[in-house]
Amino acid sequence: MAPKAPNARQLRFIDEWLDDLNASAAYVRAGYGAKNANVDASKLLAKLMALPEVAARVAEAKARQTSAAELKASRMLKELMAFAFLDIG
Repeated sequence: MAPKAPNARQLRFIDEWLDDLNASAAYVRAGYGAKNANVDASKLLAKLMALPEVAARVAEAKARQTSAAELKASRMLKELMAFAFLDIG
């Protein structure tokens, strides 16, 4: 039997988790109860990450985050280099 596709709240949980990688907080922000959030969020995350479509969604999001972070880092380095080699004369 094939695993069930994630529902809207489960996808929201994944999207919230991708914001800060805090599963407990994402669990609550996605509309689940706060009681036992740390345990339940961990179980849900493991269950969802086993689904190919969720794993692909996470990989894509992490690739976008990495790309954005590299862009910011390269821009900062460029600005620091411009400042470091500034001719004040």
